[in-house]
Amino acid sequence: MDPRSGGSCVRILVSLMGPDGGVLVGEERSITRVAMGMIPHDRVHVLSVDDHAEVDRVGALCERAGARFSRGEVPGEDLLGAFDVIASTLEGLMEGEGEADVVVQVNAGRHANRLSAAGLLACLHVGVPAHFVHEEGHDELLVLARAPLSPLLPGDQKEALGAFPEGGIPLGEVAGFDTRALNGLKSQGLVEPVEGRLVLTKRGLALRAHVKRG
Repeated sequence: MDPRSGGSCVRILVSLMGPDGGVLVGEERSITRVAMGMIPHDRVHVLSVDDHAEVDRVGALCERAGARFSRGEVPGEDLLGAFDVIASTLEGLMEGEGEADVVVQVNAGRHANRLSAAGLLACLHVGVPAHFVHEEGHDELLVLARAPLSPLLPGDQKEALGAFPEGGIPLGEVAGFDTRALNGLKSQGLVEPVEGRLVLTKRGLALRAHVKRG
């Protein structure tokens, strides 16, 4: 739905800016401003490595276009830190807008490799589509929103993973849980015994986040 048609959908563009504004097509046009001309939006949120002048130019353009504008900072040299910031930003924007249609721009520009990777991971985690923006146009990566990970698990394993205790399960108490489901999780590398407890592996922690999100 196009929000400008009068529907309830809110179109949000989240732009990731590396150093120098992620400039792709010359000093006068950043990729963010290119994307703003391609993707209809009601709100623009810029996550930048530095609080540089390009962000101010984008904000001024939003003001002239009647779009709401906001900004935040994202670490440029820390992939997991950038992922955390982008994912929490997306979740906050969606929560603030209710049933919002969130569009994420993932820069193809120089210096943005970590941000691009973190942005794609955040889209997959939160469950929103991403837009890969480049000089010629943009490509919507719908697969990120249409390939949730939780269907990879049978129902009993999904339930066991979603309810898995934060501190793990003492091995002497495993019999009190669904051992068949736990064995299935173990065979898939999602749980493992560590120092007398059955705990989630890193992959298990990541997949549980998707299962709990639904």
